[in-house]
Amino acid sequence: MRPLSMLWAGLLLGTTSAMAQPAVEAPSTGPASPDEIIVTGEKSGRTIRHTTTSIAVAKPEKLKEEAILSIQDIYNRTANVSETYGSAGFTIRGIRNTGVSGAGSADTATVYLDGAPLPSEALFGGPTDMWDIAQVEILRGPQSTIQGLNALAGSVVITTRDPGMQWSGDGCVMWTSQDQRTFSGALGGPIVADELAFRLAVEHCADRGLLRNVTRGGYDDRLRSLNLRGKLLWTPAALPDLAGRLGYNRVWRTGGYLYQYTSTARSDYYSDRISLADHPNTDSIVSDIASAEITYRLADGLKLTSATSWNRIHSDATADSDYGPQDLASVHNVYLFLRNMFDARYEQYAYRAGQVAVLGEPRTIGAEVDLHW
Repeated sequence: MRPLSMLWAGLLLGTTSAMAQPAVEAPSTGPASPDEIIVTGEKSGRTIRHTTTSIAVAKPEKLKEEAILSIQDIYNRTANVSETYGSAGFTIRGIRNTGVSGAGSADTATVYLDGAPLPSEALFGGPTDMWDIAQVEILRGPQSTIQGLNALAGSVVITTRDPGMQWSGDGCVMWTSQDQRTFSGALGGPIVADELAFRLAVEHCADRGLLRNVTRGGYDDRLRSLNLRGKLLWTPAALPDLAGRLGYNRVWRTGGYLYQYTSTARSDYYSDRISLADHPNTDSIVSDIASAEITYRLADGLKLTSATSWNRIHSDATADSDYGPQDLASVHNVYLFLRNMFDARYEQYAYRAGQVAVLGEPRTIGAEVDLHW
């Protein structure tokens, strides 16, 4: 880990704190206090007290207090979860997300962003930074009944901040001793009073890097990234039981290759890291994710939810595979991943003496199409 010296700056727009703004939420399955944690990863809106799943939840307060910047920080601070080599994925209870054997395309755990499943190839350089995030849930153990086939080990559910019906904003500046600069901002408010609201979030990162290339000049792990996200919340007055959310996220990232190596033939190879590669070691990723969720409360104790998502990940990676100044071997990989998913479910529940009695697990009708080339 590199030493960090961080400067945080908060920007508040209006008279209401973004953290304290009243949230407009879909109907929950039971009475909950303002401090109650609602688990959304099981697609039933239970409180954490009423779920039997082994689950770890990170709220905005934890992200800020522990200076958590990315999903990799979440992995490394969660029991029975760890980051894998090169930040390419994670393990839950010893099972890697890319498969029981650690290889292949049969994923055993999936990361969801606002209901949209992310390909495992997007976990390095995709939309997994923790800016303007409302909640992160890690469900440990099989989730296949609810999440589908790619959840044998568990799942990770990331929920971004919802728009609010009052104006609010946040800002953050981070500057490290290695000349990494990150500027983040978020702004939201009503478009139509009490019916339609928006929230926009942006994060820009520029990092000089640590791995100095003495053959080509510059730094092999130099990073530039831009994360843009927009979200709409619709609660029509004419249909008080209806709530709709529409989100779009785009990330551009150009940085070092997934795996970076430094020469150890020096006494100070840790503090002065050098690379001898004569070929660029870069990975450029562009990801687009769109999600739409509509929830309708049919009656007391019964609601219908429809979730639709689409994502596209384009990755262009090149690396010097001989790691030396001679042009002996190199690698160039280009990938395009497309995924469309539709998920419809209904939930039935009842209240008994202040407790939640779930009458049936969420019923799911789903269709998923994957295209890889």
